[in-house]
Parts: sequence; C-alpha cells; structure tokens
Amino acid sequence: MNLQQHCGWYLKTAGAMVLAAGVAKMLGGPGGERIAGVPDPLFGLTPGQLLPAIGAFEVLIGLACFLRRFAVRLKLVLLGWLSTGLLTGLIGSWVLGPPQGGWWMGSLPGMLGLSHLAAHGVVTGVAAFLFAGSCLFLLLEWRAEGPAAPTKTRPDTPRS
Repeated sequence: MNLQQHCGWYLKTAGAMVLAAGVAKMLGGPGGERIAGVPDPLFGLTPGQLLPAIGAFEVLIGLACFLRRFAVRLKLVLLGWLSTGLLTGLIGSWVLGPPQGGWWMGSLPGMLGLSHLAAHGVVTGVAAFLFAGSCLFLLLEWRAEGPAAPTKTRPDTPRS
C-alpha cells in the first residue's frame, strides 16, 4: 500500500466514526440529567439545543471524508480541528475531576449499556485516533510535496 491508499483508508474510517457520532448526537437526547438543563456559558444554549447542532456539523465533516469533491488536505484539516476541540474538552473534563458523565455523547452510552468511564475512554481513543491520523497524514503529505516553489512576482514597471 502506498501513502494515498493508507490516507484513503484513514479518511474512510475517520469519516465513518465522525458520521456515526454525529448521527447519534442528532438522534439521541442529552445525557447526564444533572446538567441537561444547564445552559452553555458561552452561547446560552442547553445541551438539548447544542447536541443536534454539533451532530449536524459532525455529519457534514463525516460526509466530506467520503466525497471526492473535497481536497484531501481539507478533510485532514477538518478532522484535526474537530479532534483538537474534542481532546481539549476531554482534557478539561479530566482536570475538573474523573468523568461523571459526558453530555457531549448524548444518551448513547446509556443505550449501549456503557458506564460513564468506559464511554469516556472510547471517546478519548477515537479523538486520539482522529488527531494522530490527521496530523500524521498532513505531515506526510507536506513532506511528499517537497519544498514550496518560490512565487513569481511581476517585475516593477517603470514609472514615467
């Protein structure tokens, strides 16, 4: 397998993960009854309002990973951006204490019979996979292109 085949495999796998997570957020209700009604301090939205919006955004990114019309670099940047935000939130939740529930997963952990700690571990693993893969393939793509060619500039026109 060459680099393009490995990158294609990664994009399809990552796209499927993000697409599944987005659909689950759109269809499932907010999880964590303690915080289900607490509004987000930044936008004032409750998790019940925020989860479907985040889910729709994840569905768009997941679908983009399968479509040829988007450049590979754009797909990798979107996955890296999404995973960086997710990892930042996960690290923040660990700083605040061990996971007591993650409203960002909606009711999916309860439907699958997962404990909050197990669900947190799965989300952390997926986020790490998305982040590491996008960074790795962006770096390999950049190295394969070689140094950037200097841009041509127009010679100065004489002034009269």
